[in-house]
Amino acid sequence: MGEFKTSPEEYFESFKQILLDKYQLKDVDVKAAEKRFIELTKIEQSYEDAEQKLLEGMEENISSITDKEGWVQKVNPDAGDIYKTPEKPDTE
Repeated sequence: MGEFKTSPEEYFESFKQILLDKYQLKDVDVKAAEKRFIELTKIEQSYEDAEQKLLEGMEENISSITDKEGWVQKVNPDAGDIYKTPEKPDTE
C-alpha cells in the first residue's frame, strides 16, 4: 500500500452496489452496513478483511448485520438508528 489510503467510506462505496444487488438492502440497511464496516476497519488488518467479515455476517442473517463475535446490529427503520445486542434475537 502506498501513502494514499482511501477512507473506509470510499472503500465501502466500491462494494456498496454488490450489497444492493445481492441483498436488495434498503437505504437504512446500507447505512447500517456502512457503519458496521467502518467499525470493522478499526479491528481488522485491512479493508478487505473488514469487507469479508461484513459479508460473512450478511450471509448468516440478511435482516441483521452480524460479525463472527455474534454482535448483531439491528436497524430500527422508524428511528433510523442502530443498536447492538450481545446475541441474535429470537425470530419467533
